[in-house]
Parts: sequence; structure tokens; C-alpha cells
Amino acid sequence: MPIVLEIVILLGVAVYGNDVYSGSEFQREATTGAVLFCMGLQNGLVSRISGGLIKTSHLTGMVTDLASELSELVHPHAETTRALKEKIYIRLTVIGFFILGGILGGLLFSMIGMVTFFIIPLVLITILLYDVYPVILHRMLKSFK
Repeated sequence: MPIVLEIVILLGVAVYGNDVYSGSEFQREATTGAVLFCMGLQNGLVSRISGGLIKTSHLTGMVTDLASELSELVHPHAETTRALKEKIYIRLTVIGFFILGGILGGLLFSMIGMVTFFIIPLVLITILLYDVYPVILHRMLKSFK
């Protein structure tokens, strides 16, 4: 449900946001607030799912944790475990995609403006369908038996 809410809000930003440049101060604040709400919603959802390991809208804590884990990895007397290496890999992946998304988002916005906010819900819908499709297919096949 949180992803569906995020999709709806971002589609609203895509449609309503074109008036931001020529609109009122309230329109700019509402559009900015909607985007920030979506960031918080996504951050809370991913934080909850990952058990607090991943926070998607900011990196300060994640970089601090990564530095701590990297120092533990290279410390000569520390025991290197698979779990530690997996945490490092996850953090590096999130940080890498965060930076890539920031660059790509900035480039897209400079090229196509508010239309960028149509692309984000499309990606979210694709992920949602990829996640939900096997469940729907399983239920359909089960009902035919």
C-alpha cells in the first residue's frame, strides 16, 4: 500500500507540478512537500523491511556504518564473517545506486523537467508488478485445480 500511495502522489506531482514555475508560493510548497513526503514514506518502508539496515533517503548514517564495518574488516585482530561482508556489500550497493539515481534524476530533470515524475511511478509500478505477479499467478493456477 505505501508504494501505491507513493505512485499516486508522484503522478500528482507530475501532473500538478508543471504549474509550479508559474504558480503560487503555495503550489511550490505543496509540490515540494509531496516529494519530501514520498521520500519519507519510501525511507520508512525500506527501513522497516530491512530491519533498519537500509535508509534510502539519506546516507550519513549509512556511510558512518560502512566506515565502521570497513575498519572492522581490515583490522588484523577482528574476525571477518560472511555477515559483515554482506552488510558492506549492501551498503556499497545502496550508496552506489543513491549516487547514480541522484545523477540520473538531475540529468533527466534538466532534460525533460517535471515529466521526470512520470518515469519514477513507472519504475515503481514495474517493481510492484514484478513482486506481485508471482502471487497472482500462483492464486490463479491454484483456482484452476
